[in-house]
Amino acid sequence: MTDKKTMEKIQQSMNRSLSGMDTDDMLTERVLRRAEKNQEDEKTMKKKTSGSLILAIILIILAATVAVAVTNWDSLKHYFETVRMMETTGELARWSDEDKVKLLQAMVDAGIVDTQDAHVQTAMDVKLPLAQRGAAADAVITARYGEEYFDSYTVEQLEFPEKERSPEEQANFGQWSETYWAQWNSQERQPLTESRIYHATINNLTEIGEFPRSLLRDIQVSSEWDEKEQIYTITASIDKSIYLASKQGADSSLFDPQSVGYERDGSLCFQFWLDRYGTFMGIKDPNSPEARAKLSLEEAKPIAEKALKVRLNVEADTLNSLPLRATYAEGSEYILAEGRFRAVCTFIWGQEGDARYMVDIDAQTGRVIKAFDWHESNAMLEKERAWIAEIQGLLRNVGISDSLINQQDQYIWSWSLEERATWSRVARPIVHRYLSEHPDFVQYLEDLLAHRYAQSSHWPNLISLTQYAYGTPDVSAISQDKAFDIARGVALERGAQQRHVDDNKHHVFYYDVTDPARPLWKVLVNVLFGDGDVEHPYNPTAPHGYFVVMDARTGEVLRVVERTVNTDIREIV
Repeated sequence: MTDKKTMEKIQQSMNRSLSGMDTDDMLTERVLRRAEKNQEDEKTMKKKTSGSLILAIILIILAATVAVAVTNWDSLKHYFETVRMMETTGELARWSDEDKVKLLQAMVDAGIVDTQDAHVQTAMDVKLPLAQRGAAADAVITARYGEEYFDSYTVEQLEFPEKERSPEEQANFGQWSETYWAQWNSQERQPLTESRIYHATINNLTEIGEFPRSLLRDIQVSSEWDEKEQIYTITASIDKSIYLASKQGADSSLFDPQSVGYERDGSLCFQFWLDRYGTFMGIKDPNSPEARAKLSLEEAKPIAEKALKVRLNVEADTLNSLPLRATYAEGSEYILAEGRFRAVCTFIWGQEGDARYMVDIDAQTGRVIKAFDWHESNAMLEKERAWIAEIQGLLRNVGISDSLINQQDQYIWSWSLEERATWSRVARPIVHRYLSEHPDFVQYLEDLLAHRYAQSSHWPNLISLTQYAYGTPDVSAISQDKAFDIARGVALERGAQQRHVDDNKHHVFYYDVTDPARPLWKVLVNVLFGDGDVEHPYNPTAPHGYFVVMDARTGEVLRVVERTVNTDIREIV
């Protein structure tokens, strides 16, 4: 038989025996390199390779490939069980040196890797340090499955491709898979292990949020057991730069949809609770009101009860007769330095949907922030609306805006100085006369400042905007442009970003002539843009604007108010 016919016969035999089988490219490469080296060493051999040498090489490749590309279902089943278990317990994500060696051992047992490979031999040598064995195992596994996190499905499709299974093999696989998961799900509850903690972390990262699976091995996981509460606190963290690179500059929150993560020391973190058996018990946010509280709800309750007794003369028997809801919450006071609202202990007495009394206690200091009667507050709010409606009617009767909106659909702080001056000359006397004739309305406004009602200290805008008389500058006053330059300088000195100041189109100007002998320029330098404005990012710890009051003739700065969430409109007009 000629060499050509021999090769054709061998090829046909290989095609039949290796159909549906993936070859090991690395092994083939090694065999061919060995053959090339042998040829170089044999200086006296002919350059043309004989048919017998080709046959020998092919037989070597064939034999070795059969060893590393197993398609027999019975041989793979145990390996797949190991991979599924490692996935289920989180070991494929934890990916410690121990996990790497464990998986490689299963690959060796299944005949998937070449036991003569130097990396495999290093990994299987129990006399070597675990770190060295793990690195060697990782090299082999990475070459086969890639560098990133992989799951059991990836392994099963690579080693036993569905499209290449016979009907019998597919039936066996399906039956085994169903039986495996049924057995796993029926297992009795067992105390948590480290690998199961990793599994729970993976589930919460990918299910509560949309954490990229490709980054699962970049996650660091730690756990802390609370003996008193009988609960684990699990912390998952990832380097912020790694996460943002994957998300291509997306939101810095660990979870984009719900923003349940937090940042700490350059890492993005996520905390949650598990019981001793792995049951999910909720998300722990160290920045939540409850986490920031120094008072327990039990400690704050007597303070709240005393506040109602002192302020509203509410007896304990009355409170005891009503259902009580107590919780931690974010209050109405904004802490600029922290960029968040104050944590409070909130107590509400009354039926669901019909609250009667409410008290907010500072969760760190125990200070009473507000205490009011909901029923009384709602009644007073209705009175406020009636009072304001009467004033608006008086303004309409004289033909001026009662809604603080002009014919161009602009709110009053967007009006020109001339338009606001015209409105002020008519509206202010009407409002002041009404207040003098309704002392109960004046008392109500004073009570608002004392946080007696649910409306807190937010005065009606109509009242705030008639506190002062507005006019237009005369020849002795500095120009509006000069007044803005002065106010701009104050804002920049106090930390405002120049871009936020110069790009803003919503600065507000008032010319106050309440005291004609000393008119005032009042300039509100706004630095706030929309939440989605990437060119002017919002800084929660910085003021929203700077209200600068100056002598209209000399430009001397008399007062500066840094506007925050807590700033009432009456302070910046």
